[in-house]
Amino acid sequence: MNFDQIIERRGTNALKWDGMKHFYASTEAIPLWVADMDFETAPVIRKALERRVAHGIYGYVDVPETFFQKASDWGTRRYGHTFDPKELIFTHGAVPSIALIMKEMVAEGEKVIIQPPVYGPFSSVPTNYQRQLMENPLIEVEGRYTIDFDGFEALAKQPDVKWFILCNPHNPVGRAWTREELTRLASICVAHNLHVISDEIWRDLIYSGHQHIPFASISPEVAELTITMFSATKTFNIAGLQASYVHMSKNDDREKFMTALRRTDLTLPNAFAVDAVEAAFDGGEPWLIELLDYLEGNMALLEEWFKEKMPQVKFHKPEATYLAWIDFRGLNLSQSELMKRLIDAGIALNDGSWFGKQGTGFARLNVACPRPILVEALKRIENVVLLL
Repeated sequence: MNFDQIIERRGTNALKWDGMKHFYASTEAIPLWVADMDFETAPVIRKALERRVAHGIYGYVDVPETFFQKASDWGTRRYGHTFDPKELIFTHGAVPSIALIMKEMVAEGEKVIIQPPVYGPFSSVPTNYQRQLMENPLIEVEGRYTIDFDGFEALAKQPDVKWFILCNPHNPVGRAWTREELTRLASICVAHNLHVISDEIWRDLIYSGHQHIPFASISPEVAELTITMFSATKTFNIAGLQASYVHMSKNDDREKFMTALRRTDLTLPNAFAVDAVEAAFDGGEPWLIELLDYLEGNMALLEEWFKEKMPQVKFHKPEATYLAWIDFRGLNLSQSELMKRLIDAGIALNDGSWFGKQGTGFARLNVACPRPILVEALKRIENVVLLL
């Protein structure tokens, strides 16, 4: 696969490219913000979709049992943890699923723990449903983030704290939590009957020397408390197909969730989603191996560039995801001034403050692009630094 190939995405209604005019008032900047990739998806997925297109009829479709079996087999093969296919539910995405859980399964007055800096909807979705957030900020030491376990347990002990949203692996800081870390978290959750929503949509994008540990695999007691979000969309760059799935081991939880899906008429996928995901799980692994090697090369380039040419800007290479969490605090700029200077230089990154106040002074950079584009983006960031 030629990941260096530059594919024109302007004029295709791509949010990442054409949507910049709404979010950055720019159409010319290099967009390294939205978490999708500027690479063609795996050939096996393209072939599956081409067959579907050739059929010529794109009416309503159902989710076959094979979808859930292949999803379960993928997890078994790659992570050694098997979910009962009958306990999986098709959804249109992790964020809509969290919204349904907040609305239908989290009672009024129950509080939700999050661990900022973290993906913005983990904060906005619960508050949209008037659910109170309790923050357990990650601890940052020289660019590496760890969990404040004592603070987490203090929150979990409170009688009205009933839910915890875990990002595993973590977006944006790029941690692939270790078994020891997750086991310690799990013991607190079990001790205080804390229900867990584990977002594991980044689980396939793990770099060498690290591994993904499914939270529900820690113990049967943890599995009972855990709702896990899965998706092939980040892995295979098919986010626009809106295809995800959720695991719930409790019959009551699944029934509540399915009832919510039926109320909103969100039970059916689009005509292409099933074909794409099944093809990915059947034959996409060789492409994924090549992708990870390329992404790791991009991360290494980023690390070297900042270290050699912009030592004022700090970057700690992530263990997972294709997202780089860049520390610009050494530039002594306000957050608004930082983002303005970046966009004026022609580079669109995610504002770190979108991930919580702990992200002030940071920006998130998506390295899932051809290397020549990344090099040009780094040159533009370097110009920002040189002009200070």
